[in-house]
Amino acid sequence: MRRRRRPLTALLFLVCFLTTAAAEPATAATVVASSGDAIIAHDTAAGTWTLSAGGATLTLALDSGRDFAVLGLTASSGATWTTAAAADTFVRVGSQTLAFGHRASGFTFQGVTIDARGSTLQLNAAFTLTTANLGVIRHYAIVSGSPSFEAWTSFAQTSPSLTISDLNAITLTLPAGTIHWLSGLRGDADDVENGAAFTLEDKTLAIGQQFALGAEGRASEDTVPWFAVDGANNEFYAALMWSGAWSLKFSRTSAELAMSFGLAPMSTALQEPIDGPHVVFGVVPGGLAESTAALRSYILTGIRNARPLTPLVTYNTWFAYGTDIGGIEWTEPMAQEFPYLVQFGLKPMQAIRAATSGAAEMLDEKGDLGVVAAGAFADIIAVSGDPLKDVKELAKVGFVMKGGSVFKNELGGR
Repeated sequence: MRRRRRPLTALLFLVCFLTTAAAEPATAATVVASSGDAIIAHDTAAGTWTLSAGGATLTLALDSGRDFAVLGLTASSGATWTTAAAADTFVRVGSQTLAFGHRASGFTFQGVTIDARGSTLQLNAAFTLTTANLGVIRHYAIVSGSPSFEAWTSFAQTSPSLTISDLNAITLTLPAGTIHWLSGLRGDADDVENGAAFTLEDKTLAIGQQFALGAEGRASEDTVPWFAVDGANNEFYAALMWSGAWSLKFSRTSAELAMSFGLAPMSTALQEPIDGPHVVFGVVPGGLAESTAALRSYILTGIRNARPLTPLVTYNTWFAYGTDIGGIEWTEPMAQEFPYLVQFGLKPMQAIRAATSGAAEMLDEKGDLGVVAAGAFADIIAVSGDPLKDVKELAKVGFVMKGGSVFKNELGGR
């Protein structure tokens, strides 16, 4: 049974951490790259690579003598979120669905490269699918301070007329727990009210039950491509960075929750190198609040590379003052939009022009509206303060003239 909670105002899309399995023997690993608490280490004897950041650890089996697998996903609390060693994605070529990096499926391990870009560390695990002459690389990125992992798969054509389908971002088996997700727009519009839009929902699957979410068109039209799973004082979360159709499937066994997250059924003829969908996933002590904070940290540091969220105004872009229906109540003063325009990048004079001559030009009323000039409509307001120093002064209107007639004058002879 699912229940709805209060709508969320901000959606933060998703992170995951992978860590070493206890079954792996403890051997000395060599740190290959580091940045703050983000570390990539290689244990040659064990044939493993470990990525650690923000207290979370992801351990991968990457060696020519064994199949590729995620060996462990561990939170900073020590909670383990993997139930067995297995590949965390698949490749679908023609009618075949192949576990990524498995030798019996025709994969040959080519090697690992490490990239360091700013504060981001990236591991690239290269394989060749010899049966299809296909180059496939699994990528993982981490940044200091965020217990998150960004993963995706890239494909390079080495033979003509090769078709790949249903591109997968991540497939994992997790300990069973309550699933949380966020509804999408669901047709909500100015003239169609939908109280279920952007609402947090949850569901606990019974043993043997399956559950699916997704989108057939725009990614967030029905459901936002994000989910979280409750653990014992820990939270797993994942988000898909994709704007189109996607698919998320769950299947519950007695103690496990199998999950597959990627694109909706599709196929493409591989004519040039392509990237599959990116997923950010992770696990943190706590609950939903902690998981969204961890995701936000990765977005700001990993994806935006620590660039501040400074509002930008594109050069030579027209802005017309006013808000769509529903932006504010029509009974409230429209002047409250001025400080928002300035807050998000406009200069005070640009905001004033957007409400006067700029809006007139967009209405094909240049020279008649929005200006104080001979022959123009005499529609004028005045304030006592200087709006170029404080644009909020425009909300303190002391003089109003409409069509040459004065309707308000609290400024006297000033």
